[in-house]
Amino acid sequence: MLVPENAQREFAKGEEAIKSNSPEEAVAHFQKAIKIYPQYFLAHHTLGTLYMDQHKWGEAEKALKRCLEIDDKSAPTYAALGTVYNRQGKPAEAQPLLERSVELAPKAWSAHFELGQALAAQNKLAAAEGEYRQAHELEPNFPLVHILLGNLALQRRDLPAARAEFQHFLDLAPDHPLAPPVRQKVADIDRALQAQP
Repeated sequence: MLVPENAQREFAKGEEAIKSNSPEEAVAHFQKAIKIYPQYFLAHHTLGTLYMDQHKWGEAEKALKRCLEIDDKSAPTYAALGTVYNRQGKPAEAQPLLERSVELAPKAWSAHFELGQALAAQNKLAAAEGEYRQAHELEPNFPLVHILLGNLALQRRDLPAARAEFQHFLDLAPDHPLAPPVRQKVADIDRALQAQP
């Protein structure tokens, strides 16, 4: 069924409110659009991601679950809901949602990255590394993945591999807020490597 025009108008107003940095106003418009047309998938999804931006995890979870009731083949929705659970410290709940997301959209690098985080949080380190590498292959210019790969290498006590990952991060993002502590890690590893017999 086509979305009624008045619901579409409310959705458009919500998008305008996002552009003018008025998230509360945007929420009100998306809620109105949903009230007019409860099956409005895009309005539920946009509302869910808006709540994520505001760290309102409970509301985000509710909106995204409603999305999946409307369309259970939406890879971005599975990824978003998995991310919500990751941020709430529920990696075991996040994992199957993120696995479903990458199954539906294998080239979505951010879902692989998020799945890696869910796996790492459950100490499934080899599987996590596989997902991080997949994310890197799909999006070579995303720097944060190298910090996580570096940390995994440190846990394996593989100092040269860790150093290479941290250096890769610094090459990609020298001005990133995390660059100073990463530079410190590289210096610490260099000292440790020099001290080895």
